[in-house]
Amino acid sequence: MNDLNTSNQAEMAKHQKEFAAVNQRQADLQKAMEARDDEVTKTLQSSIKSSLDVAPPSFRLESTMLEVGHSGLCLTAAGNAVLQQPCNEGDPAQRWTTEPLDAGYAFIRSGPLCLIPSGALGNLNVPLIINACQRTDQNMHWRVVSHDRSGRGRHRGRHAGEGGRRPACFRDQS
Repeated sequence: MNDLNTSNQAEMAKHQKEFAAVNQRQADLQKAMEARDDEVTKTLQSSIKSSLDVAPPSFRLESTMLEVGHSGLCLTAAGNAVLQQPCNEGDPAQRWTTEPLDAGYAFIRSGPLCLIPSGALGNLNVPLIINACQRTDQNMHWRVVSHDRSGRGRHRGRHAGEGGRRPACFRDQS
């Protein structure tokens, strides 16, 4: 038994440098992976401006009537203005469609024009208007964040920012 033990120890000593090299290579690879993970994390953090940027894509709406939750009236395109008027199934000015954009956001369109707040970035107390769609204008980027069987939906614009503001609500009348 002693001869076997001595033989094993001699064999282990013979390969000790190889084992040390493998262990060192493993440690080097681990450090490289951690550095790469840090780099990827920094890149992601710099590209995420809102928690909505990592939320699931916007729900798809097609020729849908949008009822404003607090008023019970429907969004209605009137020229470049967006009004709240009694819901009317036959009014094409009350039909809205989403068009997918990057990061799960979408345009909310009335015909060829897109929904946009009329005021400064981050101000939620301004009227909505419609204007020519511009992919680079983040004020026009919206996300329908939920939609249930009762037709209740919530949406939020990229322009709304964070700070605990609640997404606006509407009811799908289609």
